Amino acid sequence: MKKILISIYLYLFAFVLFSDAKPDITITGTADRGVKRTISLANIRTDASHGATEFLKVLKNDLALSGWFVEAVPSSASILISGDIRASGGISYNLNASWLAGTRTQNFYKTVSLDRLRMGAHELSDKFSQTFANNPGMASSRILFVGRRSNKEPDIYACDSDGQATMQITRDSKLCLSPNWVPNENAFMYTSWLTGSPAVYKVNLNTNSRELISSYPGMNQGAVLSPNKEWLALVLSRSGGVDLYLKNMRDNQLKRLTKSKYHNESSPSWSSDGKSLAFVDDSRSSPQIKIMTLEQLFAGVNVGSAVLGFKESVAPEWSDDGQIAFCGKTSSHNRYGIYVMKPSANNKANTPKLISPMDNADYEDPSWAPDNRHIVCTRILNFKRQLVVLDTMGDSPRVLLNLTGDWYLPAWSDNLIKN
Repeated sequence: MKKILISIYLYLFAFVLFSDAKPDITITGTADRGVKRTISLANIRTDASHGATEFLKVLKNDLALSGWFVEAVPSSASILISGDIRASGGISYNLNASWLAGTRTQNFYKTVSLDRLRMGAHELSDKFSQTFANNPGMASSRILFVGRRSNKEPDIYACDSDGQATMQITRDSKLCLSPNWVPNENAFMYTSWLTGSPAVYKVNLNTNSRELISSYPGMNQGAVLSPNKEWLALVLSRSGGVDLYLKNMRDNQLKRLTKSKYHNESSPSWSSDGKSLAFVDDSRSSPQIKIMTLEQLFAGVNVGSAVLGFKESVAPEWSDDGQIAFCGKTSSHNRYGIYVMKPSANNKANTPKLISPMDNADYEDPSWAPDNRHIVCTRILNFKRQLVVLDTMGDSPRVLLNLTGDWYLPAWSDNLIKN
């Protein structure tokens, strides 16, 4: 779950105003130009068909959004791409790349069906990111989120990493929270009041099927699978308090990890190696992030390393390369912002980096892109919630969706196509 309990109650009862989610962020970013690769696509030929033209348009946009590339004329580009994109029983591309002053070359070729045009372009963009920037990219990933249109109850939606191809996944018009992707699957888990009480479900997007995972009495929220899919971390209130639990996915045995009679745990997030959990504990009068190993949790050691001494620190999210993004409020900045830090043996010695603008809006619900560079989050201003993508290396924020409604609690997937 990417929300503390206080915010959950806010989502349940807040009166929401709806308006067009038009970009109203005026802060501009100045990313380090040293990380940008100049690339020329001017020598790519298309057959002028709509499919080939659209494929090239999506590819160019993906490369720009990646943060690693700047389009340049051939004479000043460090990476030259040439070749053909044609529509013939699908979209076929045969492209040649030359870089490092011509000392390196590589051919990229494939045919994709017309219904996979966008995903084919996303895949090629990720291949370019991997080849030229040594980064897995993010173009072929998807983003889940909770959405509300007009005065309807919320449902789960998804879109491509560029904010296009938005689709409604559930049509229950029931309160829902905490969508989290299943590692390396086209599936997710979320909490829904589908039958009147909160329960955790797994949705398989390949088969459009839904499976009940957890329906204990009381709260069932924040379900997130470990990288090896052996353990499900979730927050339950079945014992009277609001505690962190692990469910073994092989034998369905449940283990209570915390015993908090007078305080609450929330927002579990796995480290990439599956050996540690970050979560929120409010035992210090304000919510703080703790990191504990599974050995500590299994041993019943009810202590943890407080990552920060902020006024409030909530909604931790671990990246694949060991960074933690979180939502924080400091004594000097009384708005929620998105911060990034890399934990170490002495977590208090680290200085978190604020990556969201200080523009009188609140930024919440961070979720990492698979490139370990970008973060999608919720921006809240004047009772309007919209999804915004932040760049940890300094490029300007971008609004993900230009749709009327209320959009929040995003979750970014792994790349659906592996390079």
